[in-house]
Amino acid sequence: MLALVVAFDLVQLVVLLVPIVLAFRFARFSRASLLSMLMLVCAAGILTFRTPFQATDMPITPDSVEYAAGARSLLLNGDFTIHLADAQWPSRYPPFFSANVALPAYLLLGWNEFGNAILAVFCFGLLCVVAAYCGGKLIAGAAGGCLAALLLIALSNFRIFGSQILSDVPLMFLYLDCLLVILLWNRAQLTPSKAALLLGFLSALAFSWKITALGLVLAGGLVVLREAKISALLLFSLWPIAAAMAVFFYNLKVFGSGFRNGYQFWVPWPYDFLSETFSFQYLIDNLIELGESAVPAYSIVLLALMIMDWRMLKSSPGTEMSEPLLREHSRLLSFLLLTAFPLLLCFLLYFYPSERFYLPLEGLLAVLTGGILGAFLLRFSLDRLVTRWLPFMVLLTVVIWRYNYEPANERRLVAEELLRVSSKHAALISNLDPLYIYEVGGRTEQRSYLPLSRNVEYASKAVASLPISYPEPRPPILGAARSDSVLRAGAHDVFAKVALEDFATLKARISKGDQVFVDSVYTRPSERAELERHFELVQVSKRVIELKIARDGPVS
Repeated sequence: MLALVVAFDLVQLVVLLVPIVLAFRFARFSRASLLSMLMLVCAAGILTFRTPFQATDMPITPDSVEYAAGARSLLLNGDFTIHLADAQWPSRYPPFFSANVALPAYLLLGWNEFGNAILAVFCFGLLCVVAAYCGGKLIAGAAGGCLAALLLIALSNFRIFGSQILSDVPLMFLYLDCLLVILLWNRAQLTPSKAALLLGFLSALAFSWKITALGLVLAGGLVVLREAKISALLLFSLWPIAAAMAVFFYNLKVFGSGFRNGYQFWVPWPYDFLSETFSFQYLIDNLIELGESAVPAYSIVLLALMIMDWRMLKSSPGTEMSEPLLREHSRLLSFLLLTAFPLLLCFLLYFYPSERFYLPLEGLLAVLTGGILGAFLLRFSLDRLVTRWLPFMVLLTVVIWRYNYEPANERRLVAEELLRVSSKHAALISNLDPLYIYEVGGRTEQRSYLPLSRNVEYASKAVASLPISYPEPRPPILGAARSDSVLRAGAHDVFAKVALEDFATLKARISKGDQVFVDSVYTRPSERAELERHFELVQVSKRVIELKIARDGPVS
């Protein structure tokens, strides 16, 4: 199985690079263009680079932790599971992103360092900048390429999520790759059949990583249907059908139904109820999140540029390039709208608001806005100002900023300190999620990894192998995944007890000679006070305390 996954990953790498290679061949990069692109790629690299150690801080849980843990499980055990409460559990996420992106990093760099998967995400981030530059250059030469790449780098979500083990930036690259395919198709560098196959593969891969990329599949299919014959649409459909079957059979094997997934298993409330997962009641909160992204600003600028460009081209109908440019703008706008509509429809009605959901759309808008803005600069002979000086100034600014930047690593330091001061059979208690500590510690199963409270990831959830009944009374949507009504509806705990609920077991272990350690950094004052009522707390290091039986006898 591992050999098949590796073989597919190699094929995937070749296919992902095909649009970029074709763009390089067609656009005829001069030495100056290559230099400006490399400066912008270096700027992006400086902004997003994290060492594997730094990347394991993983502030977004459980996403980062499970993507990396699942890949290590595939490599070491041949299955896609996570280790919790001395048992193996299915991941919340499908295995394909871990297998296609994180796994190759562990194969090349070794599995011992949990954060090695960040280097794969980092490479995808650099490829995003290259793809953006190529897309902008195909639209408006070197000026378009520089501005497209610059607008991409300017995205705060690109910089934030491109430095974490998350699927968002690699997913954005697939969207940009699809845009490149359409641009090359418009320039007759790809036949309809080859373009359809590439669009089908890229959109299917995106769908296998995140089901919300179904919108990209629909957009690609409609573009192929509009621009080519039915035979091309059939070629396009091969890959999405294969991806849908892979997702279906994985869900069938792991969750007992092809239509049940890890989200429904781990968070049955609200995922078991479509009307609770998506609803107009969440629209305002999601519009606020959308407003904080670059989507509105880039959309307004793009719309204004396209209207001005359309009017200028219409005012000179006799020019040789006006009609082809109008057709291309129409196709690009159609692809953008077809991609954006299902994505916005999904996330504007989704119960959990987050800016990161809009990153693929931000990337497409950056390339199109930068490209068309570059076309205006070309008309007014201002392109050299952009291509010669702007990349250098951006790179210089980024270098100065990064020199004074120090990423946080407190989560990793706490986990390492817990592991360093403890014996192999100790109990480790923390408000860090237990899977994270287990993976940072090299997957050592002799230790016990216990959540301190019900606020910890996995301890705060109640799982359900089968759909639950509707919880009564209705719990809140957020923060109630393990409410009493959800438990009564058919869900059950992964951790039957957390540390603050089971002092008797901890005292029994200490009495037998086992060591019990608690991290002091993420322990809240109220939780520490509760521990002090039952134990003597001994500070054994800067970030770790050991629990001991009180000298005057156990406190009841």
